[in-house]
Amino acid sequence: MAACRREIAEELGVTARVLAPLVIDWVPSRPPRTAAYQWLFRVEVPHTDFRLQPDELSGWEWVPPSRLSEHLAAGTARRLEAAVSVDDQGLGLVYLEDGHAVLPART
Repeated sequence: MAACRREIAEELGVTARVLAPLVIDWVPSRPPRTAAYQWLFRVEVPHTDFRLQPDELSGWEWVPPSRLSEHLAAGTARRLEAAVSVDDQGLGLVYLEDGHAVLPART
């Protein structure tokens, strides 16, 4: 959770309160990138007066889950859609592989 808080502070310039992990997603290698685990957390931020790092982020926008695929790569959109579903349903932590659930969710 410390890494999540640090990344939000570095990328957005705000302090976040990390509430819960939602998904862990194993992402296979796609050269030149190696395989990785992506963690998504539910966070609370005090405001949206973000200070973006211009060499990394050019802007931000609230997007409804139904439109994520219009803005993100397919795997990233699947990962975020899964996180929204986990959060909405209160399922707890869910494990994904390339954005797809591979274990039944616990309720």
